[in-house]
Amino acid sequence: SQRMEELAQAQTKTESEVRKLAKSHRELKTQVAGLSDSVGYGLEDRLMPYIPEYARLEFGLEVEALERKNVVYPDGKYDEVNILARGKLNGETGYLVGECKAKPGKKDADRFASMLTRLSSVLQGRMFPVLIGYTFAPEVENYVTEKHPHIHMALSLIHI
Repeated sequence: SQRMEELAQAQTKTESEVRKLAKSHRELKTQVAGLSDSVGYGLEDRLMPYIPEYARLEFGLEVEALERKNVVYPDGKYDEVNILARGKLNGETGYLVGECKAKPGKKDADRFASMLTRLSSVLQGRMFPVLIGYTFAPEVENYVTEKHPHIHMALSLIHI
């Protein structure tokens, strides 16, 4: 019975340590997400001054307004759009919609494509989607080209 008591105490201690580990893991995830956001926002902030010229040269879009924006849908849900440039192309309204990631992955491209579908319900005009990163792995480039050919990929030549 003493051995059973020792096992019970060990089990209690193990469960306590697992709870502490799980809490630390959640805190670490929050901190890493914050760092990721900082890098992403830093990239966006550094790119903003160059977006009008890029939009004009790449798409012929003359930018009239440029912002980072939370686009709210009728159901109250929203998407955070990293870069939203509204402008004119041949007299028609168009939007450069940019998603910035330090190193975009396949899931990032899929999420961006889904967001573009939602945005098309509220943005009246042609969209020019651009996935921007410091680097793209070759398999990601191939994936985006094949699965999401409407999404342009752009390397940021501005480094932190």
